[in-house]
Amino acid sequence: MTTNANDIRLVIHVEGGLVQAVYSNSPVTIRFVIQDFDVEGADADEMAELVDGTEFVGSIQTTVENLDRVASAFMAFDEDIPAIDKRQENYVTSNGHFCPNCGSKNIEANVALEADGLAALGRVGCSNCESAWNDQYVLVGFSDLEAKPLQIIRSESERGYWKLDQGWVFDVGSATRFPSSSESLENWTFKPTSSGNDAELVELGSAEDFLTAEYNVGDEVFWNDPDQGLRSGIYRICAIRTENGRLLYGSDVCFLKNEAGSEAGVLAIELS
Repeated sequence: MTTNANDIRLVIHVEGGLVQAVYSNSPVTIRFVIQDFDVEGADADEMAELVDGTEFVGSIQTTVENLDRVASAFMAFDEDIPAIDKRQENYVTSNGHFCPNCGSKNIEANVALEADGLAALGRVGCSNCESAWNDQYVLVGFSDLEAKPLQIIRSESERGYWKLDQGWVFDVGSATRFPSSSESLENWTFKPTSSGNDAELVELGSAEDFLTAEYNVGDEVFWNDPDQGLRSGIYRICAIRTENGRLLYGSDVCFLKNEAGSEAGVLAIELS
């Protein structure tokens, strides 16, 4: 049996509260990130920052192949790990360019593939030792997608997008997608109901997630200042700068004021 993505086992070596190494039973190099959100006392060159501004102490490291160490650790829990067939590993590493029996490169593949679900088999033969075998192929992705525009149904009164069998949802990713059409929703046999009777088709690419919380003028909120949290704190919404006077999307702008009289114009996504 050869090692595949489902067979890879890891052992994380920790001493003194620090990760010393991560061992793997696979020759495949796995890159990983050590992420520690306890940043107190950390040096600046140890710091990294997420897209939302959250800082952490971290580094990128790679696994160390050590089959014996991994096997012994798993055996301590009465669990065996799959054996690694080096012949299979070498064949895959060389992209199947030699005979796994005699090592000759004088091989010939049958172009036709026999598909079986998400996998496929291709017959290969060796002219040197007359051995034959199946090359195994699995689906790993797609390329050269010629995507057609899609639409989804939006209702601002419901603060959501329509998902069949569920109703209105906040996020674009969960919404049911429809092929783009010149027909308006009024001409559809099916039309989801909305309290404001404002359900409409919008282009998927231009749609933005709705806020999961509803905010109004006068509400007390916590502002998460993206500038390293320098002015984060409790504020009150004193104005909303949108056409309909509502905060619906993360990109909508409102104005805040705190008890000290400090004011700020912020994005709705920064509120909690």
